[in-house]
Order: sequence, then structure tokens, then C-alpha cells
Amino acid sequence: MQALFGRVAIASRRITPGTAARFELRTDQLIQIVTIDGRQAAEMVAFRADDPTERLSTAVTRAKNKSIMVEQGKKLYSSRFTPLLELVTDTVGRHDLLMASSEPTKPAVPHLDGDESLTHPLIEALGEDSVTLDSVLEPVNWFANISIKAKGELEIGESLAEPNDSVVLKALTDVIVVVGARANMAGTGIAASDLLVRVFR
Repeated sequence: MQALFGRVAIASRRITPGTAARFELRTDQLIQIVTIDGRQAAEMVAFRADDPTERLSTAVTRAKNKSIMVEQGKKLYSSRFTPLLELVTDTVGRHDLLMASSEPTKPAVPHLDGDESLTHPLIEALGEDSVTLDSVLEPVNWFANISIKAKGELEIGESLAEPNDSVVLKALTDVIVVVGARANMAGTGIAASDLLVRVFR
């Protein structure tokens, strides 16, 4: 894979369904997300390392790129219109910026802004007191195949990802990235299987 030529892996993590992991990237470092068995969807959120209240925004990303999907060569933007990441390699070509994150169901932890009933794997992996539950509910859904039907309904199609398909993103500033593997989604084309995530310098 050309984007990784000459790069050295400095972190690697296998993520099981229903869990997530945090990664810290310096400017120009790369993160690779691999769907090991194919058809798994990876939900990803990101935050500026120097100010975690500034987060990746799928709404701003859609507006800046004038598209409801993300394509190779396009950037992912923050809630303050800052470019955070660039998609430099994509072996699938079909991802989603519309679907909400997995529904939070676990018991709360104290830093969730007074919410006594809910938490989320992305929040647990992030471990930042300043980030609330609302900040992780609109992720980029890598490998998810979502389309809009004639009357505006969202249709979840079978993921087009084959085993070992991946995306590679370049950090455009220092960022914290959290990647989660979706749990089983009955009645969809999204499988519950492991992800492999690696960071390269």
C-alpha cells in the first residue's frame, strides 16, 4: 500500500465488536483501519488533541465536501471547520456520514454531564472528562453502505468491504481518534467481527 511505504507502525490494536480504542496521532502520522473478515463497520470519532471540545463533525464534513459520502482525497472537518484528517487510501469506496452511532446502553460513569443512565464504548475508550455523550453519537461509519431511497428513507445495505479491506487517514493536526467496532446489527448487511487499527509515523 503506497501510503504506508517507508512508514513504521508505532501502535496496533485489535478491536472486538461492541468495544473501542483510543489513538493519539501527531500531524502527518497515519491511521489504518482494517476490517479483518470483511463486512464489519467501524465507527470513528476524532478530537483536536489540544482542545477535545473541538470534535470531528460529519455535518461540516458533508457541507465542505458537498457530499453525503467520504471519498479518497477528501478531508474530514471539525465542528469549527478545521480540517482534522484526510482519507489517503481507500480499498472499499463506500462509507457513511449519516448513520448515528451505536445506541448507548451501558451504566453511566461519573463524567457524563449528569447522565445517570447511559454511556458508550467510544466515551469509555476516550476517557476525557470534557467530552460528553452527545459528542460521539455522529461518527464516520467506515465500510457502512447507506443509501437514501426515493422518499428520503435511509436504507442499510450489505457492506462492500471484503476481508482485509482498509482505509488510511493522515492527521492534518494533532488529533485523538477513537475507533469502535459495531456490535451485531440484526437485519443489516453489517457483520459483527474484529477490526485491526494501526498507527504509523
